[in-house]
Amino acid sequence: MFMGSKLTIVLTGFMGSGKSAVGKSLAHKLQIPFHDLDQEIEKGEQTSISEIFKKGSESYFRTLEFTYLKQFLALPPIVLSLGGGTVQHESVFETIEQNAILVYLKVSEKQLIKRLQYDNKRPMLYDEKGRLLESNKLKERIQSLLAQREPYYQRAAVTVTVDPRWSVAETTNEVIRKLKQYAPAAITSDY
Repeated sequence: MFMGSKLTIVLTGFMGSGKSAVGKSLAHKLQIPFHDLDQEIEKGEQTSISEIFKKGSESYFRTLEFTYLKQFLALPPIVLSLGGGTVQHESVFETIEQNAILVYLKVSEKQLIKRLQYDNKRPMLYDEKGRLLESNKLKERIQSLLAQREPYYQRAAVTVTVDPRWSVAETTNEVIRKLKQYAPAAITSDY
């Protein structure tokens, strides 16, 4: 079954929401390339996101992230997965809005805590001494970051509330269903 997209599809949502896994699945179904912005930054900078945070600052990282984002939005239609904090700046949000369909993968706070409690690859989940946050502090950090980011996430053209029982394939199917409702001419398929 052929599926395609006439527009770039950008996935946003909190860290651990499944953007990369769903992005790969979505790109496969639509038969267009997939890119994970964080992975592309790491490849381009030849270092990890954690190291970029350590050497610079979050502000430095966000500037770098925006530069890479603009490069990928200039490509022919792709599926692009963003970092959890990418859209929290107005200029970034407006750039995405002008060049792509923004899809928010919304996952409950409870599910995010469950998914992230042992994740040691996310710089925002460490304390000032470089240690992974313990459960109460992790919950507080997730709540704080969600409060900052949710107003931006909610501005996405399409929101998919992810059921914790769904597989990646089921979540992908729901993204496609919602995209077809939002922009029927942008998604072509026999789906």
